[in-house]
Amino acid sequence: AVEDRLINKLQFRKLELCTSVYAKRFSPDSVVLVYDYVDDFIFTGADSTAVVNEINDFRKCATTTDPILNADLLLGMEVTRQKDLNLIHVTMKRRIEDLRVKYPGAVKTKRNVPMPRNGYALRPQDFESFAPSKRRVLSKEEIESYMSIVGSLLWIQGVRLDIIFAVLYLTWNAKSPLQHHMDMAYYVIGYLSTTSDMPLILGGVDVIQVITYIDASHGTGPNSR
Repeated sequence: AVEDRLINKLQFRKLELCTSVYAKRFSPDSVVLVYDYVDDFIFTGADSTAVVNEINDFRKCATTTDPILNADLLLGMEVTRQKDLNLIHVTMKRRIEDLRVKYPGAVKTKRNVPMPRNGYALRPQDFESFAPSKRRVLSKEEIESYMSIVGSLLWIQGVRLDIIFAVLYLTWNAKSPLQHHMDMAYYVIGYLSTTSDMPLILGGVDVIQVITYIDASHGTGPNSR
């Protein structure tokens, strides 16, 4: 098995937080990671020489296709490198374009936010103010379409962190979505279409930190305050 080759022959260790990722540390500043995704093996690390050496050693004990170094397309993500600034830009423009083509009605209007301020209905009584057309339960075929959109958005949010809460809201209502929820799913697609060039930027020289703002009332759900 590939796992045995990585662990026993190449001395990698499986990460406890993700059993598909293996790590091998050479020094405090040199680590090579391997991501085992279906039948693809993605090697990465800050030390390019160590990465290439591990790829070559791996190919000695496993049959593989020729490796693609510094791939521009990776698991549906576009990767652009700025080595002079120590930056990597990651986008999902192709995935977003697939949604644009499949749901053209969602991109007729430019959207500057993932969901509108009045787009959240958190309690059953919140729907009472909606028009009857918005409270309509989706048909079986429409629910399948809704679930397909949500599935695509769940993948895209790994790069587009700005849509995480909007996608969470859509998943809350996956069991019995209404027309309102389909409209909100279309709204997210419209936003992604408007901002498809917005990248996730990795690296740089600044100290890495996470800044978050939390509002127990969900911020844009004034009816539930």
